[in-house]
Amino acid sequence: MPTMWRGQAVRQAQASRTTAPSESRRHRPWSEWVELKAALSNPIAVHAITLVGDAMAGRAGLPGVRSGRTVRPDAAPQRRLPEAERAELVRAYIGGTQVKELAAAYGVHRVTVVEIMKRAGVPARRRGPDMAQVEEAAHLYRQGWSLARLGERFEVDSTTVWRALRAQGVRMRDSHGRER
Repeated sequence: MPTMWRGQAVRQAQASRTTAPSESRRHRPWSEWVELKAALSNPIAVHAITLVGDAMAGRAGLPGVRSGRTVRPDAAPQRRLPEAERAELVRAYIGGTQVKELAAAYGVHRVTVVEIMKRAGVPARRRGPDMAQVEEAAHLYRQGWSLARLGERFEVDSTTVWRALRAQGVRMRDSHGRER
């Protein structure tokens, strides 16, 4: 086949169309897709046209497409907890188990755990360190402890420590230990 410009290949493919003019443009014969694909030099476009052609011809399904509706291939199936498991989850939360641990144990998202607690009328736990811990953290921070080390000590994230110290009016250091 002689070298053609992309526009020439498209015009030639349109001219050699074997479908009736009243038919939809979506139902072009596979041979037109092959001609158009051969005229393109971009491998990504060639791959895309191949996928579209295969899907239209009913050959190979596109990734993430099932029964005509789009689904996310990385989405986990929804897990609905039976009433007995929800009751266990509530008891474990009241007993002190953390939301992350419960979510992992029951195979649900942590937001799902929080929603189950709301529906059950269980009050959310207070987040972060209490006032005595914040005062101790401020004292240790002034002695040179890092936010990460304080977070480990009080079993919270370093950002939580940073916010609590800022709320107390503690002057913060930059990453090199200099006051800001």
